[in-house]
Amino acid sequence: MAHNDQNNDNSSSDDDEKKSDDSHNIISFDAFRNRNDSADDDLTDENLKDAPQKAKRKPFQWARNLRPSNQNKPPIFNVPPLTKAVTYLLLLVFLVQYFGPMWLDYWLTHNFGFIPARFSGLAEFKLWTALTPITHSFLHGSWFHFGLNVLMLVAFGAGLERALGWRHFLLIYVLGAFAGVLAQFILDPGSRSIMIGASGAISAFFGAILIVLQRSGSLGMGASLKPFIVLWVVISILFGFMGGPDGSNIAWAAHLGGFFIGLAYFKLMRL
Repeated sequence: MAHNDQNNDNSSSDDDEKKSDDSHNIISFDAFRNRNDSADDDLTDENLKDAPQKAKRKPFQWARNLRPSNQNKPPIFNVPPLTKAVTYLLLLVFLVQYFGPMWLDYWLTHNFGFIPARFSGLAEFKLWTALTPITHSFLHGSWFHFGLNVLMLVAFGAGLERALGWRHFLLIYVLGAFAGVLAQFILDPGSRSIMIGASGAISAFFGAILIVLQRSGSLGMGASLKPFIVLWVVISILFGFMGGPDGSNIAWAAHLGGFFIGLAYFKLMRL
């Protein structure tokens, strides 16, 4: 979940209160074929010409087999490599934030969190500010914020990486992070609040995995995504007005921006 930190750039004296003010965005098989070794004896030069050519793997070839049989099930915690790598990266950054000195957490948040005012000319635009539409997604404000985002990352990201591969996983993450900050910027371009968290990217994963499940028939034949879309929009806006469980503010627009780019990804990429 993305956070909106309500501290201004000039408020260095509020270091001790920063963590409680961080906003928590609450939003986010392959089947193995048994090969018969004896079948190799039947592949003579004569009938080898008639053997079917191996079809090129398509992105949704795995997704069509999302309903596994009782045999050859993968381990429940078999997390794909890139999902695992991103999880470890988020953990490493958060441990530095949490266990490091307060000034380091403050410096990371205020320099690598996303601040809309810096992109509208109302606050100083530093050299590394251009990186904040991505770097903000690796920062978190609390254990609850971090834990919930990682849980959603593994829940949505693992299935998405298996279905589409690591390249699409990475691209959806980046596009979701960008879409999240863009939506927040459009909502309030002059805001000096700091947005941190992976909510935009994870919301994009959720939108994308809904398309995968729909195309695979896992949601039911001819199932519509409208109920899921309406539910996500309503929940995001409600949490935006109500705040998080600890009373912090939520960058609800980032959730919606990431979510809709995830839904649109397949049409944009013509998948």
